[in-house]
Amino acid sequence: MKTKTPVETRELLMASRRLLRAVGTRAKDEDPVIIKDLLQLREYLDDVIQYAVLRQRDAGMTWQSIADELGVTRQACIMRWGHSDNHGHSFPPHP
Repeated sequence: MKTKTPVETRELLMASRRLLRAVGTRAKDEDPVIIKDLLQLREYLDDVIQYAVLRQRDAGMTWQSIADELGVTRQACIMRWGHSDNHGHSFPPHP
């Protein structure tokens, strides 16, 4: 039985970017509903980012280290992601 090679998170992010670029270039030929779908995807991505930040915090990462990596202040980081409607930290459901 062949074992799977783990896919690195950055590789998945790069693949996601390529897919989104392809969607964007094809949008001119699509029904206008594609814009609505993209907006829903953006909302979902915001939920995924919130989840990722909470997971990093759970793993012991400080607000300051997250803020430094993002190039924002600690206060801005806390204001953006310090609240959570996702108290159990479960992964956001697909839209």
